[in-house]
Amino acid sequence: MRDKYKFGILYQLMNWRKVRTLGELQVITKASYIMLIVVPILAGIWPGVRMGLNSYNKTIEESIILLENASIKFEYEAQNSITFIDSAIQNDLISKAENTIDTLNTRIDNLIQNYSNLTIEKKNLPNIWVIVFLAALSIFIAQLVYQSNAPSAIRRDGFDDFIINRKSDYASNPNNSGIDRSMYFIELYREDLLEKLNKEKSTKTTPDELKKWELDVIEAGATGEYLLSSQQKIGFAWLSGFFYYVGILLLIIIIFKQTISVLMAAGWI
Repeated sequence: MRDKYKFGILYQLMNWRKVRTLGELQVITKASYIMLIVVPILAGIWPGVRMGLNSYNKTIEESIILLENASIKFEYEAQNSITFIDSAIQNDLISKAENTIDTLNTRIDNLIQNYSNLTIEKKNLPNIWVIVFLAALSIFIAQLVYQSNAPSAIRRDGFDDFIINRKSDYASNPNNSGIDRSMYFIELYREDLLEKLNKEKSTKTTPDELKKWELDVIEAGATGEYLLSSQQKIGFAWLSGFFYYVGILLLIIIIFKQTISVLMAAGWI
């Protein structure tokens, strides 16, 4: 009873049923909403962050210059101070002074190496933040189109849940209107199946067989109703699906770039 009806190629490639599988990814949807708020805030404070970090780096550079000058002065003073000291003591003091100077120079070199890369030369927002924002915006647009244009049956239930609920409602309250409704959608969905069910009805003689036939009709009608609903406003389904896929593609790019950055930082590549 669940044989998929072969709709047109446009409906097979994209329909509301497929869009729903993307729209129900709550993690992506919620994350996109957060990023739509966070990234513009970061863009607003970026000039201040850049200025503060560059000012900090400038202070470090000035401190390094002072330390280098102090090192030179210390070496000069040390050499002049030991001129009139015994040669043995003089050599010992020179050795210690040179060790102290070497240690100081090493620390200066470490400072230069650790802090020289903190300057942010680019005035623009980092590319990764831009990609995050575009991904969030794409998913937001896709979700907006989905929520405003998808049929309520699609947004409310998945395919299996919709059929289960239809059968459950009928089982709890059997009525002719439910059968008539299902027959209507079966006729729109698959005329050959309608003929088959009508022929089968004449072979059902016991109450249990008739009840099973009625549930088969309800299931087939619910299948047709759901799949036919997934075709409505197909242009909007394509639009929503397009923005979902763009957003997901951008997220994959972000994950890939950040993975490479982490592996490079770890020295693995």
